[in-house]
Amino acid sequence: MLFTDWRVGKNMQMFKKIIITILFIFFTVLPGFTTPNVSKETEVFQEAESFYYSKNYPLALETFTEFADRFPLSQLVPDVQYKRALCMFHMKRFDDSFALFEKIEQRLRSTRYLDFISFWKGMIHFQKKEY
Repeated sequence: MLFTDWRVGKNMQMFKKIIITILFIFFTVLPGFTTPNVSKETEVFQEAESFYYSKNYPLALETFTEFADRFPLSQLVPDVQYKRALCMFHMKRFDDSFALFEKIEQRLRSTRYLDFISFWKGMIHFQKKEY
């Protein structure tokens, strides 16, 4: 009886060592395999959003444009194009903004902001006094 208790205790210690080793390897080696492109993509997007929300529309537009050029296959591109159109609107570039909203409506329908495009197109008409 004592002999089996001793073996169970010994096996448990070995099991704990194996688990700790696996966890150590998992948390030290695995992060090296993440794609740096994804983090750079997120970084550029957040930087552009920061400029947008601080109302620095020219710099936000430039950064959103840089994002679209550098990451053309990103899932965020439709949202980025929407934000570009908003920047143009706030910079009073109404014709450019309207054209981009049209493009988004026709080709980039996966944006989560699709329902707001009609509102912004109406705002452009209002700003241009095209009642």
